[in-house]
Amino acid sequence: MSLVGATLVRRLHRFGALVHVPDGEWYVHVPSSGRLAELLFPGNEVLVQAARRPGGKTQGRIVFARDRDVWVSIDTQVPTRILGRLLQERRLPPLAAYTRVRPEYPYGAGRIDFLLNGDERGLPPCLLEVKSVTLVQDGVALFPDAPTLRGARHLDELARARAEGLRAAVLFLVQRPDARCFRPHDRQDPPFGQALRRAAAQGVEVYAYRCRVDPPRVEVLTDEPVPVDLS
Repeated sequence: MSLVGATLVRRLHRFGALVHVPDGEWYVHVPSSGRLAELLFPGNEVLVQAARRPGGKTQGRIVFARDRDVWVSIDTQVPTRILGRLLQERRLPPLAAYTRVRPEYPYGAGRIDFLLNGDERGLPPCLLEVKSVTLVQDGVALFPDAPTLRGARHLDELARARAEGLRAAVLFLVQRPDARCFRPHDRQDPPFGQALRRAAAQGVEVYAYRCRVDPPRVEVLTDEPVPVDLS
């Protein structure tokens, strides 16, 4: 991955921003629908992946942003890509027994990130939904950073799967290294927090992991699960 150091000029809209690079200004893609207010503000340091082909709508995409002394991966596609590989290699401890991984599994009104089956110990198939977390305040990872009806719907569908006899889990991947625990961001989206607690009470497993971020490398710390606080 070829990265260009840049300074954010301003976020123009949900998926677009203007950045200052050494040879001028670029219009770039923002690969996240989150607010990212603590990361994408004028003057902040970001890293841009340059567009492979010139002449497109954008000249690159922001993939990392600075938050004080840490880099944060903001690309919401990274968690499913990294975790898909870990699941295939059976290196994610809570789910390592499964031998087959199917991404983008149709279920309910949409799709769940992964269906896992082929378990060697006789466990039922497992539906796994993955959420990207970028916001950390005083060591607490918080999700979401903007209201998400879709996120709450995913949790209700996982609870339904549990009621139907499947195993179900949601994994919050914190794309930065400085989280000591994870909590739902109740102040930002109370219905999501309610849906998460309701799903957990119905048997949906809730996991959180953090990442070591050393651009361009993002590594899940699989041996250091982040405690989940639903109190």
